[in-house]
Amino acid sequence: MYSDQEQPPPTQPPAYMPPTQRVKFEFIGEAFQLLQKQLGAWVGAATLTVLLTSLFISPIYIYWAFQLTKNPEQTNPTVSGLLSIVVTLVSTIMGAGLQYMALKQLRGETLSATSFTGAFSKFGPLAILGLFLGAVSALFGVLPGFLPLLLIVPEILLTTFFTLSSLLILDRNLEPVAALKESVRVMRQEFWISLAFILLSGMASMVGFAACGLGVLFSLPLYPLCIVLLYRAFYPERFSPTTTQEGQ
Repeated sequence: MYSDQEQPPPTQPPAYMPPTQRVKFEFIGEAFQLLQKQLGAWVGAATLTVLLTSLFISPIYIYWAFQLTKNPEQTNPTVSGLLSIVVTLVSTIMGAGLQYMALKQLRGETLSATSFTGAFSKFGPLAILGLFLGAVSALFGVLPGFLPLLLIVPEILLTTFFTLSSLLILDRNLEPVAALKESVRVMRQEFWISLAFILLSGMASMVGFAACGLGVLFSLPLYPLCIVLLYRAFYPERFSPTTTQEGQ
């Protein structure tokens, strides 16, 4: 009990603890360290990926260029839309292959230049995802006049929500629609910092173009490594020692 002269100590309100931020820009440095550890495998995989992507995309680019030479003042929206869909489809599948490699490395596995082909076991769902993303890209691209330029920012914001879709197909065996929904649900939790992180990761992976383009084979793998580190931030339990099989 306290006397009349004594007052009880004031009750201190509990300290405010802000929620822990999961996405960190330090992941880019971590991705660079991971790249250095298995650089040979990553450069080999990047080389094969670029060659395969060029093999599939070059014919439609040549056809598109031929159409432009016939009528340089008018672009065929059908050809432009088809080009966008094919580019996005191939990029989605090949990009998923590099993300598959990054998953394996973060789980302590040794990589080879052909490790990315492991993602092709999910070719069907990845192709459906790529077609959907390509259709979205084509829809923005074939709009008349300056609308595509005006809608660049909304397109970037929209595709950011879908960033983890390929990994959710690869790692959790989700169907494309479920993967898209789950990616949106997770990404909106820390959307703006995730957007900034993704943009910085993309720029970091493109610095290789400064070395006459060849350097991109060394820097390109940074992006899939960064995206998998972003995935790990939201799903740390997928990288615990007890997680030994994909899709568990």
